[in-house]
Amino acid sequence: MKEPRPEFIDRDHPLRDEENIKRILLEGSDQELETLRKFHGFTQERVLEMRVQARSEERLRLEAEAKTMERELFGPPPAPEEIERGEFSEVAELDERRGQAVNRESKMARQFRRNAKAPHAYLATREELDDLLDGERKAVELLVQDLDAPQLSAVRAIARLGLGAEAADALKLVVCGLKPATTFSLKDDAPLEDQRRLQEALRGLGLSVLLRPRTEGDSFLAARDAETLERLKTASPAKDHEVYGKLMGFPPSAVAAYLSGEMLRTSPADIDLELVMPMRLSQAHWPEELKLAARWGYLLKKLDSRLDQTTPGRGHESSV
Repeated sequence: MKEPRPEFIDRDHPLRDEENIKRILLEGSDQELETLRKFHGFTQERVLEMRVQARSEERLRLEAEAKTMERELFGPPPAPEEIERGEFSEVAELDERRGQAVNRESKMARQFRRNAKAPHAYLATREELDDLLDGERKAVELLVQDLDAPQLSAVRAIARLGLGAEAADALKLVVCGLKPATTFSLKDDAPLEDQRRLQEALRGLGLSVLLRPRTEGDSFLAARDAETLERLKTASPAKDHEVYGKLMGFPPSAVAAYLSGEMLRTSPADIDLELVMPMRLSQAHWPEELKLAARWGYLLKKLDSRLDQTTPGRGHESSV
């Protein structure tokens, strides 16, 4: 007699994904919570306990992140016992409250100790940080006033291309003169004919553009002029870090910190939600780097605001 076959377990099911389960426990609807309960065979009491625990841990995590950001931006520097532990006390306390031991030999702990010995810039007060950001908002107001008609026309045209947000934003920064170049790709199944039409459209906006096989990296290379495009063609993001970073408009100090690991955990978006930028900040020069990230972010928001005002019925752009 044959043994009964074990029931097939779909380990890729969304309700087995830890991040999705966490999302449902934190903010899911009652219907999602009930679906999760039935899928795993939990009791209602158990699911409610899990939700309370998940929300408590999330609150602790956010509190620890906020305290860590305060320490990174305004000090004080890590104390000797924190350097020995390899972690800020706020984060170590969070792990202890979760019942997790602090791993003093982890990669993050070793990096923390190394960074603690490296130069680190601090601002004196939050008011100083607010003044820095307000200065960039005012600079953007003047910058927008100085944009000429072809630049504004190019920004509107880019918004109509249906590109993903990150690619479209980078192209807008290039045509506005804030980035030398950018690279991006369409979806893998995008027809070659559509890619060629996009190439011609971007060239029509005054950009120098190269379309290349996806096997060589990003399909599209777009630059403000032919000379910049030539430099970009030979710059490998995996090997020519300094050259490539400069062509993308990143500060040399931020590129160097990315390579050495001497970066803040705090991102521009942690400081201001409007600054969702693909840029990491160095711990030694982050105030100056933040000015650039703020100029990029506030300019993009200002341009989007103008588009919403000048294009009746404009909705969200779809991603190609």
